[in-house]
Amino acid sequence: MTPGEYLRQQRDRSCRTLEQVSGDVSLSIPYLSDIERGRRPLLSDRARLEALCEASGADLREVERLAAREGAPITTADLTPDQREKAFRFVAGLRA
Repeated sequence: MTPGEYLRQQRDRSCRTLEQVSGDVSLSIPYLSDIERGRRPLLSDRARLEALCEASGADLREVERLAAREGAPITTADLTPDQREKAFRFVAGLRA
């Protein structure tokens, strides 16, 4: 799940519209929609990000965790055993 998907999910659970949230944080509806759809990055201003999370009913720590994960490289822990085996075979083929 991306940070934007999480924000949208929490906003929906809070029964808030894009219009309500955008008004609370002084963002345009299209801009907020783009954040939720992953078309724009999260707000870099922490105070505004906190306000967005509060208005959406989202947990700031979870948004930050998802944002960090989104930019993180994939590790073998993220793969199923079958995917790991295929990845190891692929790398072995590259080394050969």
